[in-house]
Amino acid sequence: METWDDYIKGEQCATWGTSIPIKFKLADKLIEQGAIVVYDDRQSNSDCENSVILKIPKRWMRDPKPPKQISDKQREAARERLKEARKKIND
Repeated sequence: METWDDYIKGEQCATWGTSIPIKFKLADKLIEQGAIVVYDDRQSNSDCENSVILKIPKRWMRDPKPPKQISDKQREAARERLKEARKKIND
């Protein structure tokens, strides 16, 4: 199960899809707001995963956030926490 989105710079539409049942409510909301249904397999009775794929306006998408800037001190503290967590798992 997955949720994904895809858009090409310069295009006016993006493609959004999901096969996670809890996200179907979001898909219904997007359809109500004007998204174009490309594929909708939610009503099928097959044993395959149900999924929905929509074309949505690109302006509905958010740009990815830049990586979080952390100090060397914060990075070292995180490294130590990870090392302790791994030690607990392996013991």
